[in-house]
Amino acid sequence: REPLTHLSKQDNIRVYHHNKAKNIAFSIGHARDLGAEYATTPVILFHDIDFICTSNMYYRIHAEIINRQIASHKTNNFFCVPVAFLNEQGNNAFNGVFNTSSDIQTDNHLQSLIINNSKSYCQSVVYGSSAIIVNRYHYLTIGGHHRDFSGHGAEDYDILHRLSYYNPKAPRSSDYYDNLSDSPLADYKGFRTYFALHGMDVFMKGIFMLHLYHPPRRITNYHQSRQNFPLLKRVMVKFDLNKLQPMPLRDRSNTKKTLILSKQKSSFADALRYALPAMGNISFMDEASFSDNSDLTRYLVQHSFTHIGFKNPYGNTHRLGLYKSVQKNNFPYWVFDRGALPDSWFFDPNGFNVDSSSYCHERWDKPLSQEEQKKVRQYIDNLCLSSNTLEHNGERKSTDLLRKQLNIGNKKVIFIPFQRPTDSVCKYFSGTAKSAQGFNDILVELIDKLDTKEWVVIGKKHPLEDATPKLSNILFVDNDTHIHDLLSLADCVVVLNSGVGLLASLFNTPTIYLGDAFYGHKRINHAAKNATEILALLKQDITPDRTRVERFTYHLIERVYSFGKSSYTEIIRKEDGGKLNLVNDILFENVRGLSKKPITIGARIPEIDLDEPLFFSFGGRKSITGAHNTESNVLATFTTKQGWIIRIFSFIAHPVLTSNQKTKLNKDPERFFRDANNGLSRWVAKQLNIH
Repeated sequence: REPLTHLSKQDNIRVYHHNKAKNIAFSIGHARDLGAEYATTPVILFHDIDFICTSNMYYRIHAEIINRQIASHKTNNFFCVPVAFLNEQGNNAFNGVFNTSSDIQTDNHLQSLIINNSKSYCQSVVYGSSAIIVNRYHYLTIGGHHRDFSGHGAEDYDILHRLSYYNPKAPRSSDYYDNLSDSPLADYKGFRTYFALHGMDVFMKGIFMLHLYHPPRRITNYHQSRQNFPLLKRVMVKFDLNKLQPMPLRDRSNTKKTLILSKQKSSFADALRYALPAMGNISFMDEASFSDNSDLTRYLVQHSFTHIGFKNPYGNTHRLGLYKSVQKNNFPYWVFDRGALPDSWFFDPNGFNVDSSSYCHERWDKPLSQEEQKKVRQYIDNLCLSSNTLEHNGERKSTDLLRKQLNIGNKKVIFIPFQRPTDSVCKYFSGTAKSAQGFNDILVELIDKLDTKEWVVIGKKHPLEDATPKLSNILFVDNDTHIHDLLSLADCVVVLNSGVGLLASLFNTPTIYLGDAFYGHKRINHAAKNATEILALLKQDITPDRTRVERFTYHLIERVYSFGKSSYTEIIRKEDGGKLNLVNDILFENVRGLSKKPITIGARIPEIDLDEPLFFSFGGRKSITGAHNTESNVLATFTTKQGWIIRIFSFIAHPVLTSNQKTKLNKDPERFFRDANNGLSRWVAKQLNIH
């Protein structure tokens, strides 16, 4: 420590000491994580003390960071600075170059020596090195290094393995999990070669560092390769199967202290992973731990929390009581749930659904700039043309084909998207309809008064409900009929307060709602209390005002909603046997509501075309596709017993899969088994008595 203390007195340098117990082997991974927690810049570089390069090289690295937008829009992007490990001759020769040339001349000369005569000066050149350039927020979300690694060895490969999931360059080889230190790049074998893809492209641009030669360290328990590499394989496989990784690291510059009302080991906690660093110092506590509202209040004050986070506060009466108490005491909070648009979520600091002030017209009913208008119109157009929805739907069809299949001729269509009677919005926000059943009663009266020669009423049950509502004179469509096609077909949509009512306005379809809806605003949609009012509205022009629709939609997508792709586990509720989708993984592209400015993460980066020059050193398309196993690379490299379990899994499950599931299984087995793991694998294990 002593030789470093003087550095802390200099500007822009801060020194932190990792207080590791003396009897535990030092791990550089733990030190790097501490540095990441205390850093304040958007991008970090892990820089060993025995790495060296010219000052010009840091400018090149900085330019590459800007080029890749790692600090702002593509935070999943990362790269490794290749490192040439010098031998004693290289130390002497390269030291002379440093002392006699300018920065740019030095860099060019050193790269030339590495390319043309590396064996004379270098022990090896590592392209997928531990000198990782990564967005700091992204690094915090993945939890840094696994705490089980000790001493030196393998800990950086675990980091590269998880970072590569969000930014894959190419398919993995079938022997990806093997530690093949001497395998040539052109053979494309093992994880070391795969990680080299993240350094080779920057080496082509002249970016690299040197590792100074020094004698091997003679420190007890320092080298732990024999212990760490088997551990590495285990944590890599666990991540690929279940996305298991350490808890997110803490952002030490964030002064918030947040209590999240949830068990730490829960699907809710897993879903929040990529938002947790924005919450400061976090703690999890099961809501059942608090006997009453005053008990929660005392705990918040006693432990100096600044914020509290809820999942759907209307989920049960106990949680609702805690939520109302927090609101009454004006304690800062947020509520989290799924939004009404595809892939949307919200961290709302102003309430939940219709009880939130986030949707009041004063916040959104303002003129849009040309750029804002262009952006929201593009969003609406893309959504209406896409197949992306909140729940699973079948393939899209044209309006004419759907009319023909439903045999409805030229009749006008009233579309009814039915909701789940047990959902919070039905139980608490049904307005004068009072409940889902009250909504159905109004529909019965409406249908009885409709002119059936002019109108046809089409219904669709909620995707997670088993039973279709027992209502006569409603034409119920097949479960996989796409909701977008129905909105295009409809002349009017009637809802209790379903999010489909919001979608309808984007399709320019008139909408009537009977409950309390957060999207219920004049000239966008229309409220009704009974069948008589619905009939009166059907005789009027209630087409949505496009200007107001665009303003409200822009407000949602740019100020309220966060967006992220998710995966779910389907469970059966004990109380009523109904289905419930529990979200267990959200790859957020941005996070709003937890900070003054939105946190941009970016979408998962796709693979690169294998004919690109990057792959020439790796044998090109032929070598990579030859090394890539057509089965799941994760599952094919399991132990014999595990491999047979997977084969039996495929054999048993395949006949009962839907055509869509079979397509996913054949196209991407790794992703299919990962997504299905929490559900189907438990079923198979039960059949085979496997634990």
